[in-house]
Amino acid sequence: MTPALFSKVGEALYGPCWRLPLSVALKVGERTVRRWQHRGATIPDGVDQRLAALCRDHAGELVKIAEGLER
Repeated sequence: MTPALFSKVGEALYGPCWRLPLSVALKVGERTVRRWQHRGATIPDGVDQRLAALCRDHAGELVKIAEGLER
């Protein structure tokens, strides 16, 4: 996973202030998220799978909200 893709996913999930909520979701420090974002540290294997799961969870929540709005 590239830092650019990592950042894109973080922002898609949590908006422009995504670093802290993503760090909480991944159970790592915000500083670690910033290092991954800026190539200060290699993004470990498995983070991509955790991000994919977060994306699926958020998508499911958004679908339920949209369905509620359409009623």
